[in-house]
Amino acid sequence: MTPSEIQKGMTVTIKFGSTNYSTGQAIPKWVKENSYKVLQKSGNKVLLDNIMNWVATSDVQALDTGGSNSTGNTQTHIVQSGERTVKN
Repeated sequence: MTPSEIQKGMTVTIKFGSTNYSTGQAIPKWVKENSYKVLQKSGNKVLLDNIMNWVATSDVQALDTGGSNSTGNTQTHIVQSGERTVKN
C-alpha cells in the first residue's frame, strides 16, 4: 500500500527505520512496537491515536484497511532481530 492510500480509520504501525515525528521529535522505540488507528489525515501526515502525534505517511504501514471486515480482535507482534520462530 502506498503512503497516499493511508486513510482515516486504518490501523497502522510506524516503520522501524523511522526516526522522527513530523514535529522533529524523536520517535521512541516502544512507539514502533505497537499499532495505532489513524484519527486524521492532513496532506502527507497522519495523526495517530494513543500517541497523539503527527507522523509522515511514508513512515507508517497499514495493517488493515479499516473496512467492515475487521473484527477488532487482531493482535500484532512484530518479530525483533534475534527472536526465534517456532513452526508447528
